[in-house]
Amino acid sequence: MEVTQQQVKAWRERPLRKEYYGVFLYGTFLSICRGKTAKEPVPMALGIKPYGRREILGFWLFGGEGESARNWQEVFKDLKGCGVQRVQIFIRDDLTGLEEGIKG
Repeated sequence: MEVTQQQVKAWRERPLRKEYYGVFLYGTFLSICRGKTAKEPVPMALGIKPYGRREILGFWLFGGEGESARNWQEVFKDLKGCGVQRVQIFIRDDLTGLEEGIKG
């Protein structure tokens, strides 16, 4: 399956729901090829709609920079830009910089 950059951009900028019951925030390490293959942290957001349906809200590639408040602020800025206005609860583990990102 071939996916173009335009298709990825359209998916990342698609309109999202205004409200989610919960948003599960986490970071995972994936092998990313940038000339050479290396494991990089990839922040992800999974929305939980009323009645329990789930939706992948997005993922972000910040490079080897890792988790930081600035990166999490970018995640929340992107989610707001796609229409998310209200989240009842954020589900998270002890991700570096996440608490500051939520407050920012």
